[in-house]
Amino acid sequence: MMKKLHLHLFLLTLATGVAGELFAQRTVSTPIVGFQKTSLAQGYNSLGFPLVNQPIISTTTAATVTGSMISLNSAVPNTVSSSATYYLEITSGPQEGERVDVSVTPGNASVAIVAGSSNNTSNLSGLAAGTPVLVRKHLTLADIGNSVSPALVKNDDPNLADRVYVFAGGAFVYYYQGSDGVWVENGGLDDMGGLQINPGSGVLIYKANSTASSITMTGFVRSNKFARNYVPGYQAYAPAYPLAYSPAEMGGNDWSGSIDPVTSDKIFPFSGGVFVQYYFDPTDSTGSANGTWLEVGGLDPQNTVDLVSFDRAALIYRKNSDPIVEVSPVQ
Repeated sequence: MMKKLHLHLFLLTLATGVAGELFAQRTVSTPIVGFQKTSLAQGYNSLGFPLVNQPIISTTTAATVTGSMISLNSAVPNTVSSSATYYLEITSGPQEGERVDVSVTPGNASVAIVAGSSNNTSNLSGLAAGTPVLVRKHLTLADIGNSVSPALVKNDDPNLADRVYVFAGGAFVYYYQGSDGVWVENGGLDDMGGLQINPGSGVLIYKANSTASSITMTGFVRSNKFARNYVPGYQAYAPAYPLAYSPAEMGGNDWSGSIDPVTSDKIFPFSGGVFVQYYFDPTDSTGSANGTWLEVGGLDPQNTVDLVSFDRAALIYRKNSDPIVEVSPVQ
């Protein structure tokens, strides 16, 4: 059975401009543009962002990549901001789906790799000339705040302000807007509105009051593969495509398991204001030949249950490194 893309499509093809609002099947034509609208409740809300910004440039590499510079066959538009954050993604070929953060100079036909970025899935060394690539602007903290209606509560006391939590370095760090509207990290003074939210990660939003609100995100459905490098320990997870995912669809039937949840790989979807823990038991073959995904304390197999909604975030715990490549539902 084909799964559905969970977004409202308001433009089916850029070429024809055919309008409509519908749900598309898992395999559809490209490009797909749409919006997702998610209600925000008082308290904590997890959010994922499967839609991506329109590329600032779509081109091919002009030479084999041997260092930190990537030569392109088209120049970066003069209209883009060099102070914003961007990433380059490979859209075809043996390394399709790999990406690196890059700095851009308007008018230049090259971009520079930002070494050491947590978003980098490869150093792209040896990437061949003629490889199709694109460059997109990152989603930022300010973008998220500007997409909430009514606006997030601003207050110089973080306990009274709405807050956005970003998972970094094994822990959640929160940010809020003071009365001046500037985004700051808890205990910090620097303007953090430009903080990038890496693809496939997501955030938590804490709403201080009960006023009904929602967040509406617009963008494109990524039509190429998506590289995801799992590392040992905890990491943020959100779908790279507007699809809900089960453990099996996340590749979880091949993860490292244990009859003891403490020593197993784990998935923590956010539900009812808390992270709920699921683990992989390789001694139980009811869910799959390799093992069964179970909620801690539960008995029902969860291998094919959609644990992570298309517009929500989760935490993942992995015992070992595991670079994978996910396939787009858009062809």
